[in-house]
Amino acid sequence: EEFAISTGKPGGAPEPTEDVTIHYPGDNTGNSVVLTNPGEWRGAAKFPASMMNQYAGMELSEVMVYLASPTDGDDISVQIYGMGLDYAPGDLIVEEFFSSFTYPDWNYMNFASPIPITGEDIWVSIYINQTQTESFPLGIDGDPTGYNINGDWFSTGPGWGHVTDNPDID
Repeated sequence: EEFAISTGKPGGAPEPTEDVTIHYPGDNTGNSVVLTNPGEWRGAAKFPASMMNQYAGMELSEVMVYLASPTDGDDISVQIYGMGLDYAPGDLIVEEFFSSFTYPDWNYMNFASPIPITGEDIWVSIYINQTQTESFPLGIDGDPTGYNINGDWFSTGPGWGHVTDNPDID
């Protein structure tokens, strides 16, 4: 006789029992992104369903981001978006602002309420309200040939594009 055990998770994955770190390789310390004038913008990493499916049923409780050299007046938050299109995130799930941050350094955001991982795409975004010219808030890898295409999303308005595709990004 054949039988199957279903955990109710996609693909019959076992119940999650460990903490895992999901990231794209790179130290994010080799360069930074800046607008030439103050403004609101976002940098994001998209973690597609093909990567997230195995973590369905787990929860996102913390995000680690590298801040290069923002100015003290910049408002910076972590935004988590759900599944959207191939080229844009879906609905905003949660946004939490940093009450303080250090730079240049890795900063941690622990969410007040963990976010369920459904196995769909998830976008981890850093929102920056850049208040001064020549602020360099968001650190990125120094070697553009080493980018993961899902790890270099950028937006200054309703549309999204890749940092590596935009010659106007300083």
